[in-house]
Amino acid sequence: MRYTLILFLALYTLQLSAQKPAAQGAKNKTAPAKQGAATKTQNNQGYKETKLTTPTGMQIDLFSKGGPTPKSGDFMSFQLLIKSGTDSILMSTYSMNSPTKGKPMEIQYSPSKTIADLMEAFQRLGAGDSAAVLVPSDSIFQGQLAAQRPPFFPQGSFMKYYIKMIGISDPTARIQQERNVIAKFVKDSGLKVTTTASGLNYVIMRQGTGVQAKAGDEVIVHYAGRLLNGTEFDESYKRGEPFTFKLGQGQVIKGWDEGIALLKVGSKAKLIIPSELGYGAQGAGAQIPPYSPLVFDVELIGIKPPAGQDGGGMEQK
Repeated sequence: MRYTLILFLALYTLQLSAQKPAAQGAKNKTAPAKQGAATKTQNNQGYKETKLTTPTGMQIDLFSKGGPTPKSGDFMSFQLLIKSGTDSILMSTYSMNSPTKGKPMEIQYSPSKTIADLMEAFQRLGAGDSAAVLVPSDSIFQGQLAAQRPPFFPQGSFMKYYIKMIGISDPTARIQQERNVIAKFVKDSGLKVTTTASGLNYVIMRQGTGVQAKAGDEVIVHYAGRLLNGTEFDESYKRGEPFTFKLGQGQVIKGWDEGIALLKVGSKAKLIIPSELGYGAQGAGAQIPPYSPLVFDVELIGIKPPAGQDGGGMEQK
């Protein structure tokens, strides 16, 4: 799971627009470089500076030692600073007020599909490299976002991104590392789990006697969710209100769609969900960091089959 990075951060900057002064005409504009052959220089730290403009209009000032760059699927960890055309700081991952709370951002690399994913810049960065990137704001604030263009990004202006690549890691190694962490948690907890092909671990704590949940059912579930370290992030029991959703429709994380479908009404289970079946690279707010395995104690309270089917009334445990 990756961010559509610029769109996500563009929307984030819109939250700040009321606090920013309107741009003063042409002061917010940066003259575009002409597309053509890249220019290169080298400094005494061994970094080569390369200036280029891509066919999409992205301008990149790259400082690189020529090390390995990301392959499709690799995880990239990086710091990011975003500025307006007048150099007002809009967002910085170095700041505790940023979405990452001062920590590097992390996403997976894949070939660029649009200028709005920044992959044209990332594909040129190795660990330790950095780049200053200019993206035409007109390529961001178009379509549905056109009406939301903030005054400090007038037409013809550029969004400025400063990227420092911290590291690149192979996805296989990351997945295996997470599996090892989950395996240790299971062992330390004394659980006898069943593991599905997707990597979901579960234990049926109490077998229900009601009907089996299936895709399309409207299911009613009580739950308590926490991280592997025991930090609780949500619990329906405390609210006194179970959660209702349609099973198998992508309304919840993948681990829930798969795990609840294993249960009969009245069942209680413990689900240990790897991050790829949870919130992945994005995490969820301040409580669930990126790439966090999750533990859910769930109880299937009832099922309401799709309308028009026999037994369409509610079945409770």
